[in-house]
Amino acid sequence: MYYLTVMSTKHTKPKKKAMTLDDFALAIQTDLARTATKDDLQAIREEMATKADLWPLQRDIKTLDKNVRDLRDDVKIITDAMV
Repeated sequence: MYYLTVMSTKHTKPKKKAMTLDDFALAIQTDLARTATKDDLQAIREEMATKADLWPLQRDIKTLDKNVRDLRDDVKIITDAMV
């Protein structure tokens, strides 16, 4: 004859989630938002780059990208000629 007994489940603490870099950045940003005054936020906005400030940089990057593509094409032609 066999008897079945009910075994209780093991109670474990839920594992704490490891903090990621995004979680850490969010915590810092939330803390700064709580302590920043309107004057601080206005100063930050004045120092931020605008689209007009970034446009010349974007134009230069596109020009460099085109020049790199042209250079790669030239190197490929020379390499093919050597082979």
